[in-house]
Amino acid sequence: MATGRSDHLGGHLTPDKFAEKINATHDDILYAPHKTPEIKLQQVRMHRDGKTEVVIEGYRPSPYLQKLLA
Repeated sequence: MATGRSDHLGGHLTPDKFAEKINATHDDILYAPHKTPEIKLQQVRMHRDGKTEVVIEGYRPSPYLQKLLA
């Protein structure tokens, strides 16, 4: 999981693309259990806005993450 801007790497996600500069960020979630078998986490959580949300559970996207991606 990664978060941040990509403009310093030559990407096109720059602060001027956002209505509010404070929101100038993006999240990448890369997960491939067949390529990363050494990862043995049953649950991945994210702390955001004072709340803890489950992002991955049992090697699958959580209902919380599925709702965000829909």
